[in-house]
Amino acid sequence: SEDIVWDYDQIPSQYFNNERCLALSKLNLQFLTTHDYLLRNFKLFHLESTYEIRQDLEDAITRMNPQFDNEKKFSGFQSWSKMAVTLTHFEIQNVKAPNLGEKIPAAVVAEVGFTTSGMKSGLKLEWDSLREHDVVFLVSFEGGRDEDSDHFPAQLGIKHVRGCEVTKMFDEDRKEYDSAEISGKSSAQGYKRTFHLELDPAQYKLDADAAGEDSDAYGTFHMLVRRKAKENNFKSVLDTIRNLINSKTVIPDFLEDIFLGYGDPASASYTNIDQEGLEIDLKDTFINEEHFKSSFTSNEAIPEKIRSLPSPEYLKQEKELGDNEHLRNFWSSKRNRIEFTPTQVSGIVSGTHHGLSVIVGPPGTGKTDVAVQIVSLLYHNFPEQRTLLVTHSNHALNDLFTKISNLDIDPRYLLRLGMGEKDLDTDQDFSKNGRVNFMLSRRMFLLHEVLTLAHSLGVTTHKEYTCESANIFFKFHVQSRWDTFLDALSRIEESPETAKSLASIFPFKKYFVTSSQYSNVWNGDEEKLFTQKDRSFDMDLAEKYWAKIQAIFTELEECYAFELLRSFKERGNYLITKQAKIIAMTCTHAALKRKELVELGFGYDNIVMEESAQILEVETFIPLLLQKPKDDISRLKRVV
Repeated sequence: SEDIVWDYDQIPSQYFNNERCLALSKLNLQFLTTHDYLLRNFKLFHLESTYEIRQDLEDAITRMNPQFDNEKKFSGFQSWSKMAVTLTHFEIQNVKAPNLGEKIPAAVVAEVGFTTSGMKSGLKLEWDSLREHDVVFLVSFEGGRDEDSDHFPAQLGIKHVRGCEVTKMFDEDRKEYDSAEISGKSSAQGYKRTFHLELDPAQYKLDADAAGEDSDAYGTFHMLVRRKAKENNFKSVLDTIRNLINSKTVIPDFLEDIFLGYGDPASASYTNIDQEGLEIDLKDTFINEEHFKSSFTSNEAIPEKIRSLPSPEYLKQEKELGDNEHLRNFWSSKRNRIEFTPTQVSGIVSGTHHGLSVIVGPPGTGKTDVAVQIVSLLYHNFPEQRTLLVTHSNHALNDLFTKISNLDIDPRYLLRLGMGEKDLDTDQDFSKNGRVNFMLSRRMFLLHEVLTLAHSLGVTTHKEYTCESANIFFKFHVQSRWDTFLDALSRIEESPETAKSLASIFPFKKYFVTSSQYSNVWNGDEEKLFTQKDRSFDMDLAEKYWAKIQAIFTELEECYAFELLRSFKERGNYLITKQAKIIAMTCTHAALKRKELVELGFGYDNIVMEESAQILEVETFIPLLLQKPKDDISRLKRVV
């Protein structure tokens, strides 16, 4: 209301000179509990939001310039504003009876009307882009203007200000229309617009109780004010913080004490946390053996126990591939090309181990590249775990996500939530609907590959396959041939001369030279699949080829759910809760959607925050709590 918005004792004006203290709950360096922390942040965020709302209201009202007649009654507006319109009518339509045991109404619904006549097409589209649950403000004027007053409402004759939510939108034909925000094109007919708004029931009750002392606050309103969508999410964030206050919050044990301001921050470092049984393969972090030795083996910032590990299998494989162009193109198409410094390698090692990792550096020092490599290593080392990416801005998130999509990470496990997905610099659609469409098209492609494999093996029992029949085909026709191959190979004495025997009895050569996936690699020549010189190395290749075939049927098992689920909503929810391994969103989206994500059963094991210094404290805390704890234990293992 106007009393809260222009309360200068709590919310200072732009001319505040710091000569007196404000009645604010301060943020401390230490907190008693997470409840204490959240309560202080709730009050502070509420006041910050009110300050921003006040600025927007003052700007819109000043631009509209309300006018009054000689009797100090409102007569109209002299000018206009992009963010406000003149109301043609206002009416309270429905006041629902209070719920059992309560005194305030269950809901208060009002109807307002305005016209977009005279607006340019771009401005008209902005008003038609308002969505359900968007917060708008109603303003009424009375009593004339007092130019000598220091109080802004008195200066412009403001009587009442009330916040409300848009629930329904109707066009000139009284047909309900959808927001033009997503499509970029309005479906509303004509110029007249009618909105149904849900008012604050608690404020309505206060106004009704005070009706005897003052005039009716809901007699009429003269102006409707909107705010920019990116700045108008305060209500959802406040609701999220309130829900966290009223629920039990569980954060990882290694983070709890230092988060509340107690203990040694170094206690959350991976060097001070038990990492027993955790083995990390650093894979393509290193360009070559020399890089491995200079940045890892001799890096004193890394504990000696970890430094003593042998070089990754990836480097040995690179050496064995040598100059074989066909094999190198087949196995090394997507890999890291950045030669990380010893300091960056230390950050990568820290980020892949349990605990808190803080990576700090000025712009251009490769922080994002380190984060991308950490995500890639977590994906390959712990395929059963899920990683959440959070940033302050859509631009930073898209930059991070684009780099991740260029590495050797299966695109079916990538998901980008939020409105900024359309600005991604990739050919693929990583939004929820885009990933569902991808999985459905991927299913068709894989079933065609199964048919190609069946024909290459001489199996013609099916003209087409489903995920279920493909699984049966794998068990009876594919797995049996691999077992026969291994059995036959075990009977052949191992020697360099028997390498050709391995190539000759390998059962899937025809598939790899006829499949549309690999036809450009081998050019129809089966002889190129193996070196036919080193049996041990060729056996490694055979196992990798077998892994490629297994991957087809493993992926089809994941597609089976999309075959069974029929609606896009069910498929999208499955994607969020089960399918995706790397999920990206902004901190704002996390705050807005926390309740929905928790109710869906969303879960994750690792969280990587980019631009964390630019995010509000409470907005870094909310992403840690997007899942339900199990037995009062947080699932979260790594915070980077």
